[in-house]
Amino acid sequence: MLLPVLATAAQAIHFNDLHLDPIALDLGFLQIHWYSLAYIAGILLGWYYLTKLIAQP
Repeated sequence: MLLPVLATAAQAIHFNDLHLDPIALDLGFLQIHWYSLAYIAGILLGWYYLTKLIAQP
């Protein structure tokens, strides 16, 4: 009974199965993809963390 559940849970989730558009925002002349938003979020979080570390005595 547990084996089919574990076999189903172990299968990889493919991006195509999620039916998501790789483009997060389309302005016509500019397309912003999800991975670029992840890069921007990582850079901003790193910058915020760095400023907090520098402000500490």
